[in-house]
Amino acid sequence: MAACAQKGVPNMTAYLDGYSGYSGVPEDAAAEILEKLMTHQQISSDEVAQILKRYGVCGEPEALQIAYRKKVGQRLIASLRDPYGRREVFSTGNTYVLVDCCNDRDALEHIHKKLDKDMEAVDQASCKIDNRLQVLQRFSRYRRKRR
Repeated sequence: MAACAQKGVPNMTAYLDGYSGYSGVPEDAAAEILEKLMTHQQISSDEVAQILKRYGVCGEPEALQIAYRKKVGQRLIASLRDPYGRREVFSTGNTYVLVDCCNDRDALEHIHKKLDKDMEAVDQASCKIDNRLQVLQRFSRYRRKRR
């Protein structure tokens, strides 16, 4: 952890500043997860799950079943395609709309805005990936020079 702090990586307390118990994760559990992450520079999802279990983080069984069923249903709806492989059904909140048959201007506008936001998010993710690739390329050149 000291090595990271020397390189300009903030310590664990900087990550916890302003922490407000997001998603029902107790502050002590979040601190333990971040401590392990900072100490070892990595943490597995299994380790995170074990820590959360130790702190009693769990969901209601019926709510978990409802969420699971909605996810399965969403996958079904998302898999529906026209003969050319394009999606035909889109979501407007918690309602699915067959776009070709929709006469609801508000629903179509909602779908349009959502698709615009999705395109922006893809562009931002692409830029992040490009930046990470540049860092990795610099690092790999540095590693080759050291050998």
